[in-house]
Amino acid sequence: MDSLYSRHYTPASSQYLPIIRWVHSRAIEFGLKLSIYVLNLAVCITAKTRNNLELQAILFWTFSVLGIAGGIGLLLNRNPVHAALSLILNFFSIAGLYLTLQAEFLAVIQILVYAGAIMVLFLFVIMLLNMSEEPRAPRFSFSKIAAYILGIAFVGEMLVVFNRTFQGEAPGFLGEKFDYATVESIGQVMMTKYLFPFEMISVVLIAALIGAIVIAKKFNYENKN
Repeated sequence: MDSLYSRHYTPASSQYLPIIRWVHSRAIEFGLKLSIYVLNLAVCITAKTRNNLELQAILFWTFSVLGIAGGIGLLLNRNPVHAALSLILNFFSIAGLYLTLQAEFLAVIQILVYAGAIMVLFLFVIMLLNMSEEPRAPRFSFSKIAAYILGIAFVGEMLVVFNRTFQGEAPGFLGEKFDYATVESIGQVMMTKYLFPFEMISVVLIAALIGAIVIAKKFNYENKN
């Protein structure tokens, strides 16, 4: 962490590093408190609008537009930090969509895990690697062609689904109703039916943590040399 701060400040300004660390810690604390306050407010709003279909539709389209805007910003931004911030906006929008479905627990997990922990890890990796803006170089790539084809196919599929939904031909939910809004129901399913995938996800997270530690240690070793 000290090397991360010292990269952006000269030795003459190193005396201000404790103040900068204190400001950063207070900013993180304020962000967490603000997130909790916004979540409580959103839960209260969704609880009062369970039977108000018009307001639910407004919230749904608002969060959907914000989520699409965040995804587009992620794809179009050449600056890695700006792209990561756009992804955070997308994660918050998904949490808002969970709230419109009265799935408050999933919304909280979405913000704490994805918009909080994982995005902080992304930003730290970007800063440690000192990634700059990606240069715009016109070049031919088969991956771009495949991306365009898959994107057009996805948009076409979504248009077909929307058309059938508006015409009343969309099928209903399959299977039994699952109470996804409570911790107990999610824990029972996760520890019984999906125990093996859950353990595999933990292995993947440990691998990501080891990778971040290796990158940080390599950066410190290069600075010492």
